[in-house]
Amino acid sequence: MEYPIELTYHPIPLMLVYGLPESAGKDVKDGEHAKGPTESKSVEEGQVEDHKASADGTLKQGASVETSPTVQRRGSTSGPRSKQQQSQSILAAMTMKPSLSLWEAAKFSPSSDQSQSAKGTVAGTVFGLPHFHVRAVPQTYELPPRSSMVNAASAKPPSPLSPKNSQSPLYPDGIITPQWIRKYRDDIPAVAVGFYDLWDATVDPKSAVLPPDSQRVRSPVNPLGSHLEDPEACEHDSRLAHSINQRRKSFQDRGIKFAAVLVISQAHIDDASVDHRIATIRRSCGLDIKNSFFVLPPISTTNEAQEFVSNLFRSVYEPAMSFYSDLIKDVRMKRSKLPSPTIQSRPPINPNHPAAQQAHPLNIQGWLTRYDYKVATWLEFKQDIEGACKGFESAYTYLLDMFQTHSRITPGYPGLLPGSKRWQEARILADCLNCKICRFYVFLDNGSAALSQLNRHLSAFQTLLSTWKSGEDTYDYWAWLSKQYKLFAETMSTAVKHGFKLPPAYNPSIPHPASLARSILSIEPEHGTSTSNPGSLLQHAGFYYHIAAMCSAERRRRFHELQSQLANQTAAVETRDNQVQVHVPPTFETEKAVDHSNVTIELLTKSYEHFKRHKNTRMTLYMAAEIAGSYFEAGKYEMALKFFERIGKTYRKEQWTTVLISILRWSLRCARELGAWDHAIEFLLELLSPRLEMPLPKRLEVQHELVNTLNKNEVSNGTEPQELVFNMEHINPFITCTVQFRKKNFDLGEDVEFQVEFATQRESPPESITFTAMEIVFDIPNLTQRYSHDESHHAVTDSEKRIEFIECGSVSDPNAAEQQQGVNLTFQSDSRKIIGAKLRRKDPGDLTILAVIFLYETKSWNIQCHYDLTQRLHNESEAPARRRWYKVSDDSTTDKPSIRSLLLPGRGEFFRTSIKPSVQNLPMQFERVQHLLLDEIRKVNILIENREEYAIIARLDIHIKGAPSTDNCDFLAVDADAFNNTNVQLTSFANVDLGVIGAGQKVAQHFHVKVCKFPDTRVLEAVLHGRPETAESVNATESETREQAHLPILPAFQIQYQAYPQAVDDADAVSIVTKNHLRYHEDVLLCATIRACADDVIIETTGLNFQSQSPENKNGIHWAIHGKEDTKQALPRTIHRDQSSNSVFLLRGSVENIHRFPPEAISPGCLAILWRRTNETIPAQSFFPLPSLTFYQRYVHAVAHIPKPMQVDQPVHLRYVIHNPLPQMAQLACTMESSDAFCFAGYKHTKVTLLPMSCHTLSLMCWPLVPGQVRLPRLRAEWLGKETREDIQVVAGFGNVLSTQDAKPLVVYVLPKHV
Repeated sequence: MEYPIELTYHPIPLMLVYGLPESAGKDVKDGEHAKGPTESKSVEEGQVEDHKASADGTLKQGASVETSPTVQRRGSTSGPRSKQQQSQSILAAMTMKPSLSLWEAAKFSPSSDQSQSAKGTVAGTVFGLPHFHVRAVPQTYELPPRSSMVNAASAKPPSPLSPKNSQSPLYPDGIITPQWIRKYRDDIPAVAVGFYDLWDATVDPKSAVLPPDSQRVRSPVNPLGSHLEDPEACEHDSRLAHSINQRRKSFQDRGIKFAAVLVISQAHIDDASVDHRIATIRRSCGLDIKNSFFVLPPISTTNEAQEFVSNLFRSVYEPAMSFYSDLIKDVRMKRSKLPSPTIQSRPPINPNHPAAQQAHPLNIQGWLTRYDYKVATWLEFKQDIEGACKGFESAYTYLLDMFQTHSRITPGYPGLLPGSKRWQEARILADCLNCKICRFYVFLDNGSAALSQLNRHLSAFQTLLSTWKSGEDTYDYWAWLSKQYKLFAETMSTAVKHGFKLPPAYNPSIPHPASLARSILSIEPEHGTSTSNPGSLLQHAGFYYHIAAMCSAERRRRFHELQSQLANQTAAVETRDNQVQVHVPPTFETEKAVDHSNVTIELLTKSYEHFKRHKNTRMTLYMAAEIAGSYFEAGKYEMALKFFERIGKTYRKEQWTTVLISILRWSLRCARELGAWDHAIEFLLELLSPRLEMPLPKRLEVQHELVNTLNKNEVSNGTEPQELVFNMEHINPFITCTVQFRKKNFDLGEDVEFQVEFATQRESPPESITFTAMEIVFDIPNLTQRYSHDESHHAVTDSEKRIEFIECGSVSDPNAAEQQQGVNLTFQSDSRKIIGAKLRRKDPGDLTILAVIFLYETKSWNIQCHYDLTQRLHNESEAPARRRWYKVSDDSTTDKPSIRSLLLPGRGEFFRTSIKPSVQNLPMQFERVQHLLLDEIRKVNILIENREEYAIIARLDIHIKGAPSTDNCDFLAVDADAFNNTNVQLTSFANVDLGVIGAGQKVAQHFHVKVCKFPDTRVLEAVLHGRPETAESVNATESETREQAHLPILPAFQIQYQAYPQAVDDADAVSIVTKNHLRYHEDVLLCATIRACADDVIIETTGLNFQSQSPENKNGIHWAIHGKEDTKQALPRTIHRDQSSNSVFLLRGSVENIHRFPPEAISPGCLAILWRRTNETIPAQSFFPLPSLTFYQRYVHAVAHIPKPMQVDQPVHLRYVIHNPLPQMAQLACTMESSDAFCFAGYKHTKVTLLPMSCHTLSLMCWPLVPGQVRLPRLRAEWLGKETREDIQVVAGFGNVLSTQDAKPLVVYVLPKHV
């Protein structure tokens, strides 16, 4: 059943364009763009097929409308186009998209601003450009004439398409015809646009011919400055205005918007009178300058043409909508004048009564349907989708009631006669209305309402079709149902493409098509949705394409059933048997021409694409299987086989054995039909696998078919047998193969043992099968071993365990491996066959068994079953089995050999091993070292024993590792003197040539270790290289023996420093070197507390290494021990563990230039300690950095000389000495702050001027008033002449020692009075 395109496509306003040259419209013939998409394409696909933009440019959507007729001089780099090219560009821009989908056309609808979220959007598209269906017509085109009056007194006669007109195809009871929609789509426009050329004498052949070098003066200027009118131009302009007026009146009389476009040529650009001429023509025509009169200057690019067309469309869009609004008003007025449908009610009439079968005029219910349909269609032209949806729903409700036997709206009125012409028309109209309503609901983002409408339509007509004897047992029903789902799928596909969002969760399932259709038709979404039923929730298009495909397949089955019944009826007539007459539908001959398989495959392919796009893997595979089945039914076995093989890989990998069995059987049938016996043999081999569960008789049939296929003489005599190779790792094998090397590593010269285990399950093979030969392929070609079938070959059999062990012996010569050996290659069900062998290599290296190959040879075929071990994949759902090794042992109770399996270390298969040089028995042992101290040189011994029966040439490599830094701080040396030799470069490696170690001899080798940084654990690793001391072993590979020992590293000492600055007189602190060079020095008493951390140690000397002695000293600071040239203290003393010893140094730091004090504290150098353990003789030297020291008196400061002791009521003399060590003068304002604990006599405010390198003393007489910890009177000395307030530092001085802390406030202890 095909639907008229007029009833299903989405209309847009019609614009008639005339006046363009005929040559420009050759590609756009009359009505070509009005035809819409062809019927061969689906309705929605035809509407969404975009017309590709030309390479000149794309459509601009934002240019302003040209509201002035004044000529705009366009500046363009390219020259102006010819008139024909300009017309072609304009027409191409107008007809860029001849057909649009609902989502594209409704972007400029009146409700677009209110429901933008409800509509899908196209990425990159700008809203605001209306669309018109443009039809180019000749200059002489006339509108269809109106109906003539019957007589002067009568009203308007009925329309030629009205049911009241006897000449109408709807007379007397038709509802609507596609011709009515075609009339408004192709003939009656909403806008008419005429293009007119402004007259130009240079292109008019009737004008006088001018000389080629002359230039005509077009508009002379009168003395007042105005242009004189050209009489000839005025005459042509008058004719043009008259022609435009005639067209305007003819269109406006019909309510059609008219617009005129005045085309000017390049010659008019420089004409000063052209603006006056254009204004005169517009006034004469009476056209509005905003939306009825346009001027088209010469265009140079396609973008300019598109810009003009966009402005034109925007300007005339609103008036065009008024045309449809007027039509809607007229129809609604007619509808309001209709009486109520109940007025036509009458007693019920039997449908079979002759009166019920007679044609009656269209009843009121039919007129309501007709009027509602017209209003909805015009609203659709206006892109008012919500209003159109309501109108179509109303028409659908009235129309659905007309199919009933007795109308519920018009009681007693008979429904449409089934099978009649009007019944067919109404049924097509109902289907098209349902399609449009569903599409509108989806556009309005109401997916549940769209699905409800679809289910409502299907449920209603399912009941009606059953009443009309066209139910589920007919192919017509399934053809109709497939069509409905296909249309809905196309709607969903287009909606999703334009941005429609599906519900967040859906769960499609695949039941039988008949049950699926029944379940969907019985859904009532109003009662709630459930994911258990796929029809209760809106799905993507692939789901509905699949339902349509299943309905199409059911249609094919019903049709073939009918064909079989008709064939049986024909045979019965020939044999004169009495049978029931089979009813032949009127569409039977048409149905014969339908290629059902292609239709089904096309729908399944679309469903496959959508499921794949939504990443639903399971459904995608299911669709592929359905496509393969359809190809098989269509006899396209090659395509079916390709699909089956493609999906079989996934089901095989994921172990969906039940589905895989079905796929293999279908594939086998395809291979039989194609005569592809190589594929058939592969499918039969996999069907024998015990993983694929099937009854024993079925499996026995598979094996018999396999044997028969292999023994077929398909190859002509005199030719070689055809060779087939099957990779058993890519399919499910019926014989499992496991390879095991006994060990992962073998010694050179040792027998490399391996076993190949073949196992069959109880289910397969049902009968024994014998192979011709077997090969074990190694990565070294000359090691490949071949075994031919030999039943007489001796084998050990354990009948209880059903295990057969075949020992193939040893192959020591690689050339001997090419010799064939005989083994029994007959396999039965539920048995194991173990083939054991060994070989010996003379060279070290890796050895891999690449594959195990079974060969089955007949006259026609050479079959090779490859077990490719390198491609074997482990099943992640199963843990690898424990490794087993089979061994033959004698049973003392039965005097029969038995086969036992031993568990080997590891899991899985070892089909790869390594052959390494044999390792001599040379054990090593480190002498135990409890710990090592930093900077200590410690001796470590290694004991080596040769337990071999021959002498060995040995070499020892030692490496210390584990340092947390890349700095070279760990050192190894054999001789301890190397650490004191500056010419020897020490590293963390050492090697010793041990020479020859005799059989059974023990050797002790020592080396020395020193670690300078990072107390942590180090690892000593010793590698012993050895080879036998024989003449033939000169070129032999050395063996290695490794041994490790962990060595804890501990610090020897922990150092704490305390610095005490010494008070120095300013006169003594400064010395004159030269006239402009003063030297300054200060003294610091440095006390170093040395604590032994790990062991008892003897400190022989302690000393200081100063940085000022090195050339790196760039600060000009020199530190030295005051009064001594030797920096060492040779005082040997023993410090026990966790005890301390002090070393005191009086340091003097000097600055060569007093003008350049160091900016910050720096370290003078390091403390050097020469020490050794109490039980060791090798001394060690450690260096510890000194603390950072500064010049405490490098700024102006005050020192408080505090007398001791203090007692209440005993006066004391307190002195504040202010020092200026700077080379410039300092002026200070001094203030003495009072204290509650003292009463003092002296200056409270005074100013002090300090010369460079001088000092000043402030004296106070103080009387302590209270005992205890009290605060002295505080001295505040401020710099004068500085922008910011700055106090000098005041410190306390106790004898010659200064406090390093700021004395603010200075606190002293006062004794009580009577102490």
